[in-house]
Amino acid sequence: MGKPVNSRSQKQTSAALPVGASGADIAPPAPGPVDKAMEVLTALAGAGAPHRLADLARSTGLAKPTVHRLLRALAASGYAEPGPGGSYRPGPRLLGLAAGVLADDAALRRVGPVLDELRVRTGLFASYVVRDDRTVIHLDVRAPAQDFGLGLSPGFREPLTSGAAGLALLAALPAAEREPLSAGPDGTPADEVTRAVLSA
Repeated sequence: MGKPVNSRSQKQTSAALPVGASGADIAPPAPGPVDKAMEVLTALAGAGAPHRLADLARSTGLAKPTVHRLLRALAASGYAEPGPGGSYRPGPRLLGLAAGVLADDAALRRVGPVLDELRVRTGLFASYVVRDDRTVIHLDVRAPAQDFGLGLSPGFREPLTSGAAGLALLAALPAAEREPLSAGPDGTPADEVTRAVLSA
């Protein structure tokens, strides 16, 4: 079975820099309206729906009025749906898009029996994940009979270095690509346990 590839994790960009300037000297562009809408949509699709406005604002880092305005626009187009107490949940168009994409994914159709076999043989969670930059997203999860309290479910996102699935993806990468990804979001070097796992 081929490795899942996420376009964002493979994308490379280049830009002309002023003479004597490095990438660290250039401030990232401010998020535009589309970026903000995608952040809200991503948070809306996270586990625990319906989501309160305050929670969506906190998870996206956007102001409440901005989040509320974007939610109203998403609801008008069917991508969000108002819930009780001013909360919001994914709308029918968003659910339809997700269902259509997942149903058409050949890898997901093939991986189910493999995950079931792994779950039975190990007595542990078995997940099919894809990488998104420094995180992994669980697309299919088969839970063991014993509840380990991990709360893994389809759509769950976690840092690459937080679980076995992410570490397995990291270990398969060339060393030059693996090193910066194994560090923390703030550039903190990987801890001793993570380094030991990746070098095994």
